[in-house]
Amino acid sequence: MISSDFFTSTITCLSEVLPFGKKLSTEAACILWMTFPAAAKAQLTPEMLQFAVAQRLLDPDPPKEVPLHLGLLRYVYRIENGAPNMAWGLKADLRQRMAAPDVFHQVAASAALLDAAALPQAQANRQLAGFLSDWVA
Repeated sequence: MISSDFFTSTITCLSEVLPFGKKLSTEAACILWMTFPAAAKAQLTPEMLQFAVAQRLLDPDPPKEVPLHLGLLRYVYRIENGAPNMAWGLKADLRQRMAAPDVFHQVAASAALLDAAALPQAQANRQLAGFLSDWVA
């Protein structure tokens, strides 16, 4: 669980170091805390938020259309249609990602990992379909 003080100090510092970033006041950061999803407040640890900040700094194409505090969620939560989905939970490989915080990890890579895990089943299904079509013919 992250505290409002930790969040506020993290987001204000991040806003200062980002290129073309607007320096946030403490009051503005407090408003961002109020609009931060409750699930993320409860689920995220300080280490997870620090990882998200590190990924945001490394991201070659960070999201420009979402507020800074919500954009951080894409680095720790599973992605649906390009946006973080807290209902889907944290990225399945978040521990592995956090083990290498100084390397940028593709945001949608967790979906690719899920697809890769499903590949053997998909291949088996195609083989079965081929067998059935040959058998029926």
